[in-house]
Amino acid sequence: MKSDFRTGEALRYAAARGDTEAVRNLLAAGADVNAADESDETALFIAAERGYLATVKALIESGADVNARVEFEMTALIRAALSGHADIVQELISAGADVNAKNIDGETAMTFAAFHGHTTVVENLLESGADVNACDNNGTTVLMRAAASGEIKLIRILLATSIDVSAKSSFGHTALGDAVLTGNNEIARLLKEAGATE
Repeated sequence: MKSDFRTGEALRYAAARGDTEAVRNLLAAGADVNAADESDETALFIAAERGYLATVKALIESGADVNARVEFEMTALIRAALSGHADIVQELISAGADVNAKNIDGETAMTFAAFHGHTTVVENLLESGADVNACDNNGTTVLMRAAASGEIKLIRILLATSIDVSAKSSFGHTALGDAVLTGNNEIARLLKEAGATE
C-alpha cells in the first residue's frame, strides 16, 4: 500500500469532514488506512473524535488499527468516549478496541466519560468489561470524576457495580469529598448511603 505523506493527508482530511465516499475512494486507490500525521493521528482517530460513524465503520472495514496510539498515548476509543460519541464507542469496542487502555496520565475511556457525564458511554464500557475502579496516575478514580460531573443517574449506575466508594487519590481526595466540595448534595447523599467516607 502507498503510505506517502500526500495520500495520508488526503485520507485524514476526508475523515475530518466525514466524507465517507472520499475515504472509500482513497482507500480503494491505495491510501494507507493507518497513515498518521506528526501527532500520530490517523484517519480513524480523527473520525472517531468528530463523531462520524459511517466513516469510522469504513476505516475499520479497511483494517484501521483501533488501538493505535497518538500524542499523549490517546486512542480513538478514549477520544470518542471523551466526546460522548456512544455509537462510535460501541463500534470501536466491537472491533476490538482495548476498553482499559490508558493515556500518558493513566486516564481511560471510562475516566473521561465519567468526568463529562456521558452516561450511555459509561454503560457501554461497563458492559464491555471496562475497569470501574480504574484510576489515573494521581489515584483519581472513575467515581471521583463522576461525583464532580453532577450526573446523578451516572452515580447510581456506578454504585450498582463493585466500585470502591471510599478510594482516596494521592492528594487525599475521595468521591464523597469531591461531591461535597462541588455542592452536589444529592450525590453526596447517595455516596454516604453506599458507605462512602471522606
